[in-house]
Amino acid sequence: WGTRAVMLYAFIVMENRAEATLLSANLVGTFAITLVHFILPRNTALAKVSYKTQTLITMIVFLGSWGGNYVGVYNITPRFDLFLHFISGYLCVMGGYYIALTLIKPENKKQIFLVSFFAFCFSFFIIPFWEVSEFIGDFIWGTDNQGFYWGPTDDSFFFKVFGHGIGNTKLYYLFDTVYDMLLAAVTTVLTFIGLYLGLSLKNRQKEACTSESKKHNGENVIVTC
Repeated sequence: WGTRAVMLYAFIVMENRAEATLLSANLVGTFAITLVHFILPRNTALAKVSYKTQTLITMIVFLGSWGGNYVGVYNITPRFDLFLHFISGYLCVMGGYYIALTLIKPENKKQIFLVSFFAFCFSFFIIPFWEVSEFIGDFIWGTDNQGFYWGPTDDSFFFKVFGHGIGNTKLYYLFDTVYDMLLAAVTTVLTFIGLYLGLSLKNRQKEACTSESKKHNGENVIVTC
């Protein structure tokens, strides 16, 4: 509620009304899970999505919409946009994980993989969807969410390492979008691996604890799991 309050204040006082309109749309997005819980019947899977997912949505929206556009961190630190896309891979995977938990509880290796893979695919759905939404927002409201904060120039590290590519010297406008997606993809893969390994370890510990409990069944022995 604190983040929503400061975003509402920013919407009221922002001089750039196009950016303010986009900020208001993001503000509505922080109520996404609340609205799902309110609209859908209680026995619906999505109506059981954890509010932790809401926290993840609010976090990335607040950093980008309030911190980036209203406070102006994008202009102060151009690489702030890259940072947001980098951590968005983690946030999207975890959001997908909490959604997957409404459908299945991972209790064996197959289920652990399915839940982790669902979270992985969910992130790879959100990544391009986010870029498309930025483009649509810029087109409708005249904002500059795809404003090349990366600053593609011949002096950039990317060009020094990889060069321009064959015949791509006039495609700089694509580099911002693709580079953002690549950064999010990296953290998506890393988070997927970490999530799978973490769930697998937790499952092995649970199985070991269950096995130890059965071994001492009937005996006056306390087994701590």
